[in-house]
Amino acid sequence: MRRKLGKLPAGLYLSALSACGGGSAPTSLSFAEMQDLVTEIDDLTENYERTPNASIPSSGTASYEGYAILFDVINADLSYAAVGVAQIEVDFAHSIASGSASNFFEIDVDDFDSGENEFEMGRGEAIYGSMTYNGTDDTVTGSLTKLSGETATYDMNVESAAFYGPNTEELYSRSVGTSQAAGRSDSLARLVIDTVKKY
Repeated sequence: MRRKLGKLPAGLYLSALSACGGGSAPTSLSFAEMQDLVTEIDDLTENYERTPNASIPSSGTASYEGYAILFDVINADLSYAAVGVAQIEVDFAHSIASGSASNFFEIDVDDFDSGENEFEMGRGEAIYGSMTYNGTDDTVTGSLTKLSGETATYDMNVESAAFYGPNTEELYSRSVGTSQAAGRSDSLARLVIDTVKKY
């Protein structure tokens, strides 16, 4: 199953929603269901344009659900990738988006084509960890325990976030920061969150 990361610029320029400590067990979705979720959102949002400012509500709230893709980058090379479920709550009156990502699966970095901004999510193994998005200061922090046994902590800042669709049907966010773990140097971390409004 091939996923086109269409809203990313060319090359490996990815961002992340971060995780807040903790390790929630990945029990909600199977990997096959995760593949279906990514495909469904991709198909639904493929032709969305950025929401006009006049169409973004000035009051009220909305819930969004979708996926988060996390990347570690060392010396400009993709070294690690994971995908999980993202849930975001938006407070339009205060322009704040907060939420989390969990239910992560480690995916093969060899399936990612940075030149084409595509990945083929053909394999995935459940891992522990969670991500939390703090909308009051636009930070993302958290941790994941990788299949290698390494527990990496993430500290990121939201780089960009935007609504797409005629009536804010999609919320797309990118963040960037660091991945830290014992026994190695810090690496660049990026994560993409792509969610759609729940009705």
